[in-house]
Amino acid sequence: MAQTKKLLGEIDQTCKKVQEHLKEFRSLFDKVYTLQGTLREKAELDLRWEIKKLQKFRDSIKNWQIMQEIKDKDQINEHRRLIEIEMDKYKTFEREIKTKQYSNEGLEQKEKVDPQAAQKEEIHDWINECIRSLNEQKDNIDAQIESIRAGGASGKKRSKGEETKDLENKNERHSYHVEQLEKMLRAMDNETITIQQIRDIQDGVKYYVEENSSIDFQEDEELYSSLDLDALIPIQTIEVDIGEGSESTQQQRDIEEDRRGIDGGADSDDEFNEVKEFEIIIRNGQ
Repeated sequence: MAQTKKLLGEIDQTCKKVQEHLKEFRSLFDKVYTLQGTLREKAELDLRWEIKKLQKFRDSIKNWQIMQEIKDKDQINEHRRLIEIEMDKYKTFEREIKTKQYSNEGLEQKEKVDPQAAQKEEIHDWINECIRSLNEQKDNIDAQIESIRAGGASGKKRSKGEETKDLENKNERHSYHVEQLEKMLRAMDNETITIQQIRDIQDGVKYYVEENSSIDFQEDEELYSSLDLDALIPIQTIEVDIGEGSESTQQQRDIEEDRRGIDGGADSDDEFNEVKEFEIIIRNGQ
């Protein structure tokens, strides 16, 4: 009885997640045709990731559909039907992409692609895939944390708090790597980083993404240090021309107040962090 109750709870949670991912998939699908260039490519990757998540949910639902313990299967039957509708839409969309890609016009254009641009696109896609994988791992860890809090620790010698803390720390590391990878994408867009610089750390990133759950895994905490990513992101510069004398002093005070109020009432630490991102050049008498 307890097992059946737990199973029904898992089904309810899965159905809620299915609804969330269906909503996200439909939103992406509606706008992907309106996008061009890198925005279109990113939307296509996001669509692929969402449909993979939905397919995993469908696999779970298929297993539940044959279980005799579940008497009322209307809910899971309906969610499987909804998932398969979107899967059919995605198959049609994918065929359109491949048809366009391998058309004569597409092949001719492909021959004209600059090799450097092709390498950049390859690296760009790889970084996005790493980000997708880490975000998916974070989702799985969040689910583990919820399960531990609901049902207690899974290990015999470890408390619920210890397990939860370890998983939260792991998610923090995943978030850190996602942040660094996103900085690499921005640096690529700004052309402040070379393909070779990224290739130099590619094996290390791949090792983290694929092996971070291994028993003998050892993280390289200096993995991104050679890139100095913070220095590669341009600082936004605001130039303000002010007059001389007391009016200059008052305007300068106003500017400082505006700087501190960028986030509309943020805490002092947050305000300081925001101000650091701006370089204020005060020109007196110009």
